[in-house]
Amino acid sequence: MGEETDEMRGKALAAKMYIFLPKTRRRILELLCRELCDGSYKSGETNIRDITRLRFKLRTFTEISREARLSHVTVRQIAKELQEVGLVEVQVVGKANVIIPTREMLELCRRLRGELGILEEDAV
Repeated sequence: MGEETDEMRGKALAAKMYIFLPKTRRRILELLCRELCDGSYKSGETNIRDITRLRFKLRTFTEISREARLSHVTVRQIAKELQEVGLVEVQVVGKANVIIPTREMLELCRRLRGELGILEEDAV
């Protein structure tokens, strides 16, 4: 019984922390999580490279700024913050910077969508 209450407290804390994120950060997370959690990947797959290569649209900063309706500078700053905590990798392809989600991002998206019920099916 003590484990259940600790787990419930952990979920409540995570939900509160998500709510305290600035709206711009929430938009980017919702945008990146939309495709990662749509159920198109097999539950047994653990290789994030295969998941992203086959089922995740790689986006540049410009594409993300258009979809999230944020400035390019804001998207670049948020991507840098997400990279510092290990949620995404930013790779340069030609002149464009491409955001690639990591395994930690996949797990975060699963928790936000599934366990916590924060992200709805029609996010962003």
